[in-house]
This record gives sequence, C-alpha cells and structure tokens, in this order.
Amino acid sequence: MSSFARLTAVLLFMIASSAAARPFSVDDLVKVEGLGGAYLAPGGRWLVIERTAPYDSAKAYDDDVFEPFALSRLDVVDLDGAEVALPLLPGEAGDGLNPGPFSPDGRTMAVFRLQGHSWELGLADLASRQVRWLGLNVEPANWGRTVQWRSDDELVAIAMAGGDQPSRINRVWAQESAPPARWAAATAGTTPTDTAVGSGRFLGLTPPGPRTALMRISAATGGAQVLARGTFIDLEISPNGEYVAALGEEAPHQPGAGEVLRTGDTERRRGLTVADLASGAVTRPCGDLDLASHLLSWSQTGDRLLVFAREGDADWSSGRLREVDAKQNRCGPVPMLGLRPATLYGLEGFPMIRADWMGADPVVLSEPFTAGGTGRRDWFRLAAGGPVNLTASMEAAAPTLLAVDAAGLVVTDSQGAWRIDRAGQARRLSTTFNRPVIELGPGDGDRLAYVASRGGYAWVSDGAGVARASADGIDHARSLPLAALPLVTTQDLVVWKITDAHGVSALVAQRGGDARELLRVNSGYADISFSKPMAVPFTGTKGEALTAWLYLPPDLPTGSKAPLVVVPYPGSVYQAPPRAYAPGSTFTEVNPQVLTAAGYAVLVPSMPRDPSSHEPAAGLADQVLAAVDAAAKVAPIDPERVALWGHSYGGYAALAIATQTDRFRSVIEAAGKSDLISAYGPFTPPARSAPEDGTSPISTMGWMENGQGALGASPAQEIERYARNSPALHADQVTAPVLMIHGDMDFVPLAQGEEMFSALYRLHKDALLVTLWGEGHTATSPANIRRMYAWILWWLDQTVGPRSPAEPDQGNEVLVR
Repeated sequence: MSSFARLTAVLLFMIASSAAARPFSVDDLVKVEGLGGAYLAPGGRWLVIERTAPYDSAKAYDDDVFEPFALSRLDVVDLDGAEVALPLLPGEAGDGLNPGPFSPDGRTMAVFRLQGHSWELGLADLASRQVRWLGLNVEPANWGRTVQWRSDDELVAIAMAGGDQPSRINRVWAQESAPPARWAAATAGTTPTDTAVGSGRFLGLTPPGPRTALMRISAATGGAQVLARGTFIDLEISPNGEYVAALGEEAPHQPGAGEVLRTGDTERRRGLTVADLASGAVTRPCGDLDLASHLLSWSQTGDRLLVFAREGDADWSSGRLREVDAKQNRCGPVPMLGLRPATLYGLEGFPMIRADWMGADPVVLSEPFTAGGTGRRDWFRLAAGGPVNLTASMEAAAPTLLAVDAAGLVVTDSQGAWRIDRAGQARRLSTTFNRPVIELGPGDGDRLAYVASRGGYAWVSDGAGVARASADGIDHARSLPLAALPLVTTQDLVVWKITDAHGVSALVAQRGGDARELLRVNSGYADISFSKPMAVPFTGTKGEALTAWLYLPPDLPTGSKAPLVVVPYPGSVYQAPPRAYAPGSTFTEVNPQVLTAAGYAVLVPSMPRDPSSHEPAAGLADQVLAAVDAAAKVAPIDPERVALWGHSYGGYAALAIATQTDRFRSVIEAAGKSDLISAYGPFTPPARSAPEDGTSPISTMGWMENGQGALGASPAQEIERYARNSPALHADQVTAPVLMIHGDMDFVPLAQGEEMFSALYRLHKDALLVTLWGEGHTATSPANIRRMYAWILWWLDQTVGPRSPAEPDQGNEVLVR
C-alpha cells in the first residue's frame, strides 16, 4: 500500500456519513469532548496527549473558566512500543490531570491536577504511569512559566505559601465561598467582616497579593527548599542552570490621572528577583524599576538577562531595554543609539518588547526615535560597533523571531521564509512556506509563544504541509491533509489533529509513509446533520470587500425561507468560517448549530472596527444590515424576520444596533454592557470577594478607555461620548423586544442587564431579563446551558415567528405557563 493510500485509510472517517442523520441538540452540545495538545518528550519515546472528558461528566461546575482543566485527562503513547494511547492515570484518578514540562531526559513529566480548587504539582514517571503528588499548590501558568526543570533531578516552581490558594483559581472560587462565610460571621456578631482598599495616600492599605514562594524541588525525594518569598508570576532558569529569574508583583501603584488606560494595565509594579541556584543567594538587581511582562531572555552563556523596565509611573514608551548581569548584580540600560524598542500591545493591552540574543549581542525589534515621531520597525543586532539592521531588505519585519543562533535568524513574511545572517544579508528560503508553526510546550504560558528556537531552525507551513527552515534551506517537507493542525513536528515525526465536518476529531501520528490514528473524540457526532457555512460576500460601509458566513437549516423545505438570526461581534473579520462555531467546538455560549437544527438561519458578519474613532456604537447597524441584505439576495432567508443574538461585546453590539434601526424583530443580549458610564469602575465579583487577589478596577476602566470599548478617555473627560455610546441611555429608540441573559458572578455586572431592563420597563417596552444564578461570563452548568438555549429558542418563537413545522422542536420545556 502506498503512503498516500495508508494516509487515506486513516482519514476515511473524515468523509463517512451516517445514512440516518439526526439533528443537533443542546444535549449534544453539553456532551462535547475536546482534543487538546500533544507533547513529545525529549528523546522522542513518549507522546503525551491532552483531552477533555464529555462536558456533562464533571463532578461539579464551580470552576468557571477553569472547568476544562477539571475535565482534562492525559494519555501516554509509547512511540517505541505499541503506539497505543493509554491513560496516564486510570479511572477517576485521571480526572483533572493537566500537563506540565518534561524533565530534560524525557522520563518524567511535571503534571497538575485541579481538584478541590487547588492546582497541585506532581511528578509522573511516564514508563510506569505512576504519579507522586508533592503536596504543593502552585499557580497555573499565565504570563510565562511557573514550573521549570533545572536538571533531571531538580526543578524550580512558584508555589503558594501559608495555605493561600492560587490567585487565578481563587478569583473564581472566592466569589462563591467568601461572601457566605462573611455573612455567617456578621450574623453571629462576634467577628468583624470588613475588607478595605485604598487610593492616594491610603493606597498602602490595599491588601497584598497572595503569598508565594520560589522553591527548588528535588525530583528524587519531593523535598522543597524556599529560595525567595513574594508574589511571583513568571520564572526563567538560565541555560547553564546557575540562576533563576523571577518576575513578581510588588508595591501597588496608580496610573496617572491623564493617562489613557489599557485593559492590561496593572495595579502593582513588577520587580525582578534573581536567585543563585548554587549558593542560594538572592538579589534584586533592578531595584524598584517596574518591569514589563513577556521578556525574560537569558544569553546562551547564562549570566546575562534582557528585561524591559520603566522608572516610576512613566509611560512604557519611555522605558529602556536593560541587561542584567547576574554575577555582578547590575541592571544597566542597553545602548541603542537613536533607536528604541518597539512597544507592542496585544489584545489585552499588555506592553510587550520583542528581544533575544544572537550570540553575545542582543537582537531587538526596534524603531527610530526622533523628535518627529517614529519610523519603520526592524530587527536590529546591537553590536559593539553600533546597531545592525537585520531586516531592512524585507517588506516588513515580523514581530516574532522563529529561530535564532549566533550566526543568524529565521523569520517569515508575506513573501516567504527568510534566513538572515549577522550582517543583515537576507536569503529567501521559500516563497510559499510563510506561516510560522508555533508549538508551546506543556505548562507554558503566554510569554513562551514569542520565544525563538535557539536551534537555528524553525518549522513553517505553506497551508498544505510543514517543512524545516534553516541556514541549509527548506528541508524535511511533508504534506498534510487539508485543515490538519500540526501539534508536533520533528525530522522523523509529525503529529496532527484533524476534525471532520461533523466535529469528530482525531489525532494522527505520521512517521515516514505510515500514518496511525492515536485517539478519536466526539464519535457520537458522526450521525448528526450539521449546517455547512456558506460564504456571503458583501461590501462594508467603507467600501471594503468583506465576508459573512451563513448557516442554513440542514433540512430547510424547498421553497421556504428561514427566519434569520444575526450574531454580531465588532472587530471580528472572518476570512474563513469561525472555528468557534464549527461542529465539535467546546464554545458553548453562542452556537449557531443549535439554532439551525431548530429551523433558524444564522448569519455571522465580518465587522471591522476603527478604535481610533472612539465611537464604539457608531455605524454598527449599517455594518450588519449590509451583510443581511447581501445574504437575502443569494440565500433562502426571510429579510422580514430577522433577530440579533450577541454575547459579551457582541451583546453590547446587539443592544447598540437595536437603538439604531427598526429592521430587527427581536434582540437577544447576553453578558454585555449597556451603560458605559455605570460600567466604568465597579469591581468584579471576585475582586470584591477576594481583594487580596487584586482589587483595582483598572482592567474595567482600561477596557473602556483603550480596550474593546476604545472610548479614548475617562467619563470625567468625555461624559457625552460615553452617553452617546450607552444603549441603556437610548432605550426610547429600541423598537424590538429584548431578551437579556446575565450571570450574577460575571465580571460584567449583573446590574448592566438590570439597568437595560429597567430602562425598557419604564417605557412599557417588551423585555425579559433572565438571571443565571451562580454563573459567570458564560454558563458552565449543563443545566443552565440547557435552560439558556431553551429560553433563546422560546424567545425566538415568540418574537420572530414560528419555525417551520418540518423542523424539530428540540424537546424544549414550556417556559411560560
């Protein structure tokens, strides 16, 4: 059998379909399984696979956004043996098991289990599939690393101290556990129940963050030694194993009154701690400087570290790239001679600096710094004789290095993959392999997505396969099936995940010409009839060519027109069908397939936005209606029976659109803001319940000023702008019935739904507010997920019109008696 035939045989399930197709239901949605990452241990023998059990199989649903971690399980494949996926721990012992980093020899894996609101660290012997739990509660990785191996015999971790719970998990659990305990104490009358947070000269009264310890752990005995105490969020061990650098949250600070906030602005300064792992000595080389996240880059020699820091509360653009000399305990600025590091801001608004090492020289994504502003960004090697522009010959410098060594680097752009030497001489390796393949290691946080391979080569894709790009050119190219997602790429092995049109997902390992299926999930989806998205080209309000995706009922009777539900989300531009809405997705809050199975068509329009306009509501109705009108010309939908359904920022958009047009017969809003003035500063429920884990409303205010809200100012500066863009203040312009669905534990306050409801109630308009008690930004309880969709389908029947009698009724309970 040829290699192609063998590969085809593995993928037959992709095109198989059941003769007795059935409609998708909410029960199917809450039974969805997930197939996550696959991780190859050093040495190449052990492959560890991450998957989640059926969603409705959890023992409890009080982990909110961490629920998938409580459902996570790990399987181990012996690639030198039978290549069969076997559970790392059998039965219930494997529930809540999550992957961590491998030891350098690949025999042991750090693992975490989420049980009882802790994130306990364990060490798994991959050959025996035995785990020794260490009794240490650690922080889940977020910014970067919280656990890293120093050697086969030793690792370093950020562990909780004094019985504290991990802050990321505690911020969910505390809002459920802390208030009842305080209410009970208040009822008893013997214990005070106050919490206090401060501002200005009382800022110091704000409770400190959770106590953590930087610990050195023996892999042989499990014994732990405290290296330093603080509130650490990220660590990185030097390549030679001599030092560990840890980033910690320290003194509280307040942004300047005139500063425009970003969502990711922090309420505490971040400091650097360096521990000598031989002597145990601990230093703070950067003193009280405030460090940016996402940059802890050690030189290959292991004694110099690149960080980015600012003084006081200065703007990040005035910060300096600094070189930490661990031996001399110095933290000096790196000379850049007319350049400054380019400050990038991700979706959450965290300042990020891209820098690494090329041998003994730093390489930094930089821009000219002149009185007239800044120019083009390029990668520069900061040599002793002055900066060397490495990417001047490229169309544009990519913000992420794929690989770097002492001789050069590998990057990609729209024109292909490039190898660039120390002098800036660029050689194009390929015109087609221009997509980076970034594989995070198990337990890695966000910082590691931007760290270049030190091996001098990188894996790249052309959309149809993968190849290795290095100074030797493009080699080890291998084709992959259409839509396959590579998870592990080596010279000898490719492991990829593929999902068919029914949401059945498989993990396949390919070595040479042999392809073997290792694991499959959602097999029960194979006989479900799903809606296939249809591209609807349309012209945007600024004349741009855009695409909306239309999901039609699978069994729409010939000659009939389906009522339409539009799902808006400003800022989203869909070149391809949204993955979140594909069969097999674990995204439960908005699922078009539930509606199409019930006889409704669903339209998901691209909605580009210009944050610099500082008018988030402006023109939203025109954007959406352009897509609706285009869809009505090419598809069997009823343009007279159209509804809106939005969640989160999409919920805000749905309310804003409802104030701008009478074209919609119905509006469904979930977890969205309605009054940008009253939503500007309230604490989130977890911040209110556990102020020791963070109390500041900076993230909420940053969302308004320079995040998705993008209003560009505070209410004190632009109160009329806030009012113009607040749907609750324009409720008199709403003509459609409005259903609002909110959780009482959401970081978007329940009061936002209540305020919109009250505004509509006062005007005698048709409205309904449904509160899902015990739920956060999305419903996690299977019962509440079922109930939410029951309300949505009932509401659409009441307000848009009855579905076709040929369509199933989903077995929804009667909600109004």
